[in-house]
Amino acid sequence: MVHNTGLYGMNSMIIAMGLAYGGMMQIVAGAMEWRRGNTFGTVAFLSYGAFWISFCLMEMLPLTGLMTAPDTAALAAYMFGWGLFTGLMFIGTLKSPIVIRVVFALLTIVFLLLALNNAIGVEEMLTRVISVFGIALALSALYAGIGEVLNEVHGKEILPLGTKKN
Repeated sequence: MVHNTGLYGMNSMIIAMGLAYGGMMQIVAGAMEWRRGNTFGTVAFLSYGAFWISFCLMEMLPLTGLMTAPDTAALAAYMFGWGLFTGLMFIGTLKSPIVIRVVFALLTIVFLLLALNNAIGVEEMLTRVISVFGIALALSALYAGIGEVLNEVHGKEILPLGTKKN
């Protein structure tokens, strides 16, 4: 999402992070969640790992001359599909900690705004708005991930995640 702020152009750093951390590491996390019997985690991590790999391939393939870049209508449909999927996944978070609900709500908003932006022809102001939501999304996901790790390592709540107490 930092790319959408206009601070960085699309470059190898963005693509490398998308492929390595966004794609491959989420595929690994999905496999780990599958082994734990966590269907939601499996579907989420594998799906978003595949999203990042496919997104990076969409950026890279046209540079090879093997394929043409998708037009804005195709990108709008792609982002809308991911927004719809994410909105449905959000329903699965309703019994999860609040921070997970926030991550999926923001991700749904980002995908739907990206779909709208592509549908109307990529407006600079809307791109900036999307980047704000995207940065909020990234920070909330970082908080959720670090919270899960620290709370597990310390055996107590270090970072509150909004988990209901029974």
